[in-house]
Amino acid sequence: MDDRTPRELSQHKKQAANWCCEQCGKRCRLPQESLEAFILRSGYDAEAVKAHPRRWLLITTQLAPDLHHSEARLSALCGSCRRAYDNRCRGRLRYLKREQQGQMTLADIVVPLRGQQLALEELGVPYELVNAPLRCR
Repeated sequence: MDDRTPRELSQHKKQAANWCCEQCGKRCRLPQESLEAFILRSGYDAEAVKAHPRRWLLITTQLAPDLHHSEARLSALCGSCRRAYDNRCRGRLRYLKREQQGQMTLADIVVPLRGQQLALEELGVPYELVNAPLRCR
């Protein structure tokens, strides 16, 4: 059993990643490193770094299990990759909530639809089964 504190585990993970994002490989700021020192060390555009200073911080994140990893794992992500991960998780939760409220999924559709067609709307708008238009020949 690991008896290190969460702060120590986080610091160890960031050092093991060499202060780079494990997702995109971007170099990130060291603790207590000024923006000017980081700009000199990294060689990144000064205006981009100063415009979004939090984007360059390394954050340890507990990633949920996925197809490649059967258990939750700790990962070091830059601010941009962490935000993208959070947005994906929020999107999954939003669709799970809609399904719990009765929205159909593609797995619920039985083919052939016999007299009905599937209407897919823009992302974010639920899809629904609608009656197929009658065709005269």
